[in-house]
Amino acid sequence: MTKKRISLAAIKVLGNMGGAVFSASAIAKEAGIAKSSVFHYFKSIDEVVIDAFTLLVNETYRKDYSNSVSLEDLLERLGHATLDACKNNELFLRAFFEFCMKSFYSDELRVYIKKSHDNFAKELSLVICRHGSKKKNANEYSNLLTSALDGLVLNYLLFKKEKEFEKKWKLLSKSILETYNKEKL
Repeated sequence: MTKKRISLAAIKVLGNMGGAVFSASAIAKEAGIAKSSVFHYFKSIDEVVIDAFTLLVNETYRKDYSNSVSLEDLLERLGHATLDACKNNELFLRAFFEFCMKSFYSDELRVYIKKSHDNFAKELSLVICRHGSKKKNANEYSNLLTSALDGLVLNYLLFKKEKEFEKKWKLLSKSILETYNKEKL
């Protein structure tokens, strides 16, 4: 429970203040715990960020796609959930992208980010399989979707063009659905 409380505090700190003032002290203050408790649960401040991001992703997407009735419904829910996350957690997402920039210079951070990315892609692939896609194709779709989501989120954060986000997501969804329907023949 305390680990989740730390991650939720990290989301709030990053979301309200950005990456420049992000620290174990700020997280501990927000969570109402001692600073040493942060490092009892996490090896580093970077690990806190990854865990917080993973928590945010899980809370944003799990409820929105786990009970989708079709691949088309899944894609629609995924697009809406992503856009909502951009609107509601903008500062946190900006801080996360700032954190990602640090990973260009750190193999350890890249490993954390890749693990988070792979876990999300794997979960998404399983949901796509439930809609009748072959495992290999579902893996390809989920990898395409996760990469596209990264780009669309970054684009939205930079330019705040909601209609453009929706247009690009619809185009990507249409392309995936066309390929998926050909797979079914």
